[in-house]
Amino acid sequence: MTVSLEGKMLKVRREISIHLPEKLEKEQETELLRKINTAFDRTILLSKSTLSSTLSPSL
Repeated sequence: MTVSLEGKMLKVRREISIHLPEKLEKEQETELLRKINTAFDRTILLSKSTLSSTLSPSL
């Protein structure tokens, strides 16, 4: 996973590289890809910082 901030745009890229055996049956391949998609189905939560610029320098 890579995350970059370009101006006001946040870009998130998730990538996976898989080498499937040549003798994998179509049903097995479909099930494996379904499991991978389920594992990558994550929610990303962004929250605004609650720190204030008026905090004293000692904090």
